[in-house]
Amino acid sequence: MAVFAEFEREILRERVRAGLGHARENGKRLGRPPTAALNAQQVRKLFRAGISKAAIARQLQIGCTSVRRILKERPRRHG
Repeated sequence: MAVFAEFEREILRERVRAGLGHARENGKRLGRPPTAALNAQQVRKLFRAGISKAAIARQLQIGCTSVRRILKERPRRHG
């Protein structure tokens, strides 16, 4: 039975790799979308205005951890 289970796992692994490769070839962006990072500027602005991290998270509908991470990292400069 273990031989068949291992064989099935290997087939599944190959299918997953093929699917990911196909998605990359078609220009799909893999992984989790950067939703919280899109609000980074607004998070900093609200924090400077004196709003708490929890209130910012609720207002922008992102996690408190995301707010803390955004405030911890340095703002990126474009140019």
